[in-house]
Amino acid sequence: MLTRPEGDPRPGIVPAMMFTGPNFRKAEAARTFYLEVFRHSKAGGLRHFGPGMEPNEEGTVMFSDLALDGTWIAMMDSPNIHDFNFNEAVSFMVYCQDQAEVNHYWQALNATPDGGQCG
Repeated sequence: MLTRPEGDPRPGIVPAMMFTGPNFRKAEAARTFYLEVFRHSKAGGLRHFGPGMEPNEEGTVMFSDLALDGTWIAMMDSPNIHDFNFNEAVSFMVYCQDQAEVNHYWQALNATPDGGQCG
């Protein structure tokens, strides 16, 4: 699942993002978004749930991975009830060369247009 014979080998540790609860069905859109925002990104595998794979929903993401600036991240959808959601407990740091690059990512990734000052 994390190594494709025709592609790059994956590292031993890959952060994973599970899209559940209010974020269920959003894994593929997030994948597309991150691949567009990060200039040095690379799409990995993308597998969808098929028919008869209940409780999973056909067409949602069973497994996906992508590399953002060389860091591999896995993404998946889950319709199951979980007692967690995305929060600030885990963060990804993006190192930038200059203020223009900071501004690019700040504008693309900021959840609110009038968000606080960035560093």
